[in-house]
Amino acid sequence: MTYGIAGLLTTAAGLHKGGTTADRRDAIRFIAGAPFGRMMLFLIAIGLIGYAIWRVVSAISDAEHHGADAKGVLLRAGSFVRGVFYAAFAYSVVQLLLRRGNGGQGSDTASRHWTSRAMGWNGPWLVAIAGLVLIGYAAWQCYRAASDKVTERLDLARVEHRARTVLVTLSRFGVAARGLIVGVIGVSLVRASLDRNPHEARGMSGALRQLRALPLGSWILVIVGLGLVSYGVHAFINARYRRIRAA
Repeated sequence: MTYGIAGLLTTAAGLHKGGTTADRRDAIRFIAGAPFGRMMLFLIAIGLIGYAIWRVVSAISDAEHHGADAKGVLLRAGSFVRGVFYAAFAYSVVQLLLRRGNGGQGSDTASRHWTSRAMGWNGPWLVAIAGLVLIGYAAWQCYRAASDKVTERLDLARVEHRARTVLVTLSRFGVAARGLIVGVIGVSLVRASLDRNPHEARGMSGALRQLRALPLGSWILVIVGLGLVSYGVHAFINARYRRIRAA
């Protein structure tokens, strides 16, 4: 839901109909101000906590059977990191729900904060490596979007052909859009490391602003915004049709 709302706000910004280059904090703040917002935040928090637990347990127990080779260990480590990330996001939603916070730091603020700390720990090298990892992940996501890997863990055999085509197309579009944003964030980290300037690091909202600054940037923003909406739909598709292999 958060990706979908962030995408709608971004699309509106690209069309000059209000909105903003939004990240997920902006999305949950928007939800908080909507009718029945607190109830929706409560449901989102439960979903995020459940997803975070699943990611961590999956990584530790290898519930998805990635294996113990180098590729499997990397996939499981990625699952664990995602679990920790979603747990932190769930905590910020709970804080907002309890009126003890404003939804956490914005993505740009958080990116600059951790970039600055990383440079203090180990100079620019750690930031450069993180940026290159994100660029590699973005390239992998775009490859997934263009190949059958985007649906390899989905059980769509019993879905009617036209509906399956729509679901797959939305998944491809959403994964590619998210990959593009991650790639822009990765490039910003590499630039920050080269210039030794943590203020050049970008989060999701900053990446969207950079896309908006390009020629035809408003239209690019509309396309990416609709892509984020599609990624939100892709998340629901995964929740409904994800194939969990038995041991």
